[in-house]
Amino acid sequence: MLVDVSKTHRYHIYDKIYNISCMVTIITTTHVQQRIGEIAKNIDKTSYIVTNKGEGKVVMLPYFHGCDEFIAEYLEDYEMFMNRNSLDKRYKQSIDSGKSDLVI
Repeated sequence: MLVDVSKTHRYHIYDKIYNISCMVTIITTTHVQQRIGEIAKNIDKTSYIVTNKGEGKVVMLPYFHGCDEFIAEYLEDYEMFMNRNSLDKRYKQSIDSGKSDLVI
């Protein structure tokens, strides 16, 4: 086993689209520092959520050729999520300003 079970939570995630199962392990940043070699060796079997002081900070997933598009989509979703308050404020201002007089 990679880490002490008492300090780790394990979850099974079943992907219904591809009919595969993937184990997700929640580990601390300390465990990552201590066991990075084991994590790299097992990344194709287990994905990791890394926590710092009990808060999720990093997701570690296996890399495969061609996954760049998925990473770009994730980063776009992440940016929108992190800026949602600002975006909501801008959209509200736009809606409140009314219909534009511009004719094309």
